[in-house]
Order: sequence, then structure tokens, then C-alpha cells
Amino acid sequence: MKYCPHCGKPVRENAKFCPSCGETLTVSQDQPATNTNQIKGIYDSATAKLNQYTGEKGAVKVNISDLFSEVFKHHSKKEADAIFIAGTESTTPALADVSDEWAKPWLFSRILIGFLLAFVVLLYMAVSFHNDKAVPGLILVGAFAVPFSGLVFFFEANAFKDISLFEVIKVFFIGGIFSLVVTLFLYQFVTFSTTSQYLGVLTLKDSVSIGVVEELGKVLIISYFISQLNVRHILDGILIGAAVGAG
Repeated sequence: MKYCPHCGKPVRENAKFCPSCGETLTVSQDQPATNTNQIKGIYDSATAKLNQYTGEKGAVKVNISDLFSEVFKHHSKKEADAIFIAGTESTTPALADVSDEWAKPWLFSRILIGFLLAFVVLLYMAVSFHNDKAVPGLILVGAFAVPFSGLVFFFEANAFKDISLFEVIKVFFIGGIFSLVVTLFLYQFVTFSTTSQYLGVLTLKDSVSIGVVEELGKVLIISYFISQLNVRHILDGILIGAAVGAG
């Protein structure tokens, strides 16, 4: 079986055109398909369907090494400041000026390293000096390290730059708090097993229920903010989701 490199759909071995997307198939694609090609075909097919929601066609091509190529390069404070100057009438670029290339986030890595260094120092204080006052900071830093760094990553990756830092902070705090409120309300409709209630041991059903309730609570709040902010791009939706999740 051969797969179209543009949309990932299966095509006949001797086909010159893809029946799904209409793209021309080159002669080099007549070679027998390997397991790698089959996996690539499944990935291309899945991302091509998702890409249709953006008004585009074809599979989504992601180059991981290119995506993180700016992480290990030197960047100035001016470059970092420019990242957060976004989302206003004077700084939001026109749609025609938005690059069609993948963004190359880098600031998130510095923030993640800062969190990890703070975590190591607080851990050393708590263990070596038996300083109990370091424990709350240790918990706080450990809880925020990945979610907050991830939020900065998606803020950098939002090529449309049409959501301001103020809006992100608002979603972070308000969305985070109300997603907890909604989640606690949804918990009223969930029953846990006797083992969980009396012995503190979660069963598989309990664990699945917790995951469903907590994610549903976040989805409801994310849907509200997407509606309120009149989001038009998938990257904007991902940023809002990251803000609510981190909050």
C-alpha cells in the first residue's frame, strides 16, 4: 500500500494523482512502503483532517529540531521584552504579515531552568539545613515549574500575536479559580468506591472519574473564554487552554 505524502490517504501503487487531495504523485513514490511510511501515512492523514479546520489542506509538517533551534542561542533582554508586546491594536500584525513558518520559542526554556534551579536550592535548604520553612516554597515552585513554562511556550508559539499578556494573566487567574469551582461542583455527581472512601486507595474507576471531572471542568471554562475573546485561530485556543490549565 502506498500513501499520499500530501494528505496521508492510501493510493493505488500506479496512481499518478491522489484521489483525495488531487496532488501529483512523483515517480519516486512507487517504491514499496515500509513500516515507517505506514506510520507517516497515519500521522499525515490525522493531521490533514485537523488542518482542514484551519482552512488549509494537506498534512502538518513539524520539524522538532527546527522548532527548538533558538533555545540554545544567545538572546538579549530586548528580544525577551518584544515577546510580551503583543495583542494590542498597535502590535497585532495583519494576517497577511503573519509568517507561515513554525514559531521558534526559546524564553520558556530560561524560565523552566530558573524554576528548576530554585527547586534544587529549596530542596537543599529543606534537606541539608532541616528548614521546614523551605517546604511551602518547594511545593509552590514544583507545582508551577512545568505549567507556567508551558504557558510561556504557547504564548511564544502564538504566531498571530492577537492575545495580550493582560488577557493571558486574566484567564490564568480567573479561569484557574473558576475551573476549580466548576470541578468541585461536578464532583457532587461522582461516587467513589468504598475502598477509596475508607482506606484512601483509588481504584481504576475512581482515577478515571477524577480525570474526566477535572478535564471537563477546565473544558467548560476554556469554552467560555474562547467565546468571550472571539478566538479565531487554533493557536489562540491552545494558549487559552494552557492559561486555564496552569491556573
